[in-house]
Amino acid sequence: MYDFAYHRPKLLGDAVNLLKGKSEARVMSGGMTLIPTLKQRLARPSDVVDLAGIKELAGI
Repeated sequence: MYDFAYHRPKLLGDAVNLLKGKSEARVMSGGMTLIPTLKQRLARPSDVVDLAGIKELAGI
């Protein structure tokens, strides 16, 4: 895997702000697609924003 910055915001607005202007950032909720893609070096994100801790998105 490549190096990247990992973020786990608690608020939806914080997640949006983390993604602004970062075209190479990727969003993760469960990781079922992103983690294998990273392990196979098929993606090289600058940042990974984990949405799992955002209560507003629970149940989606």
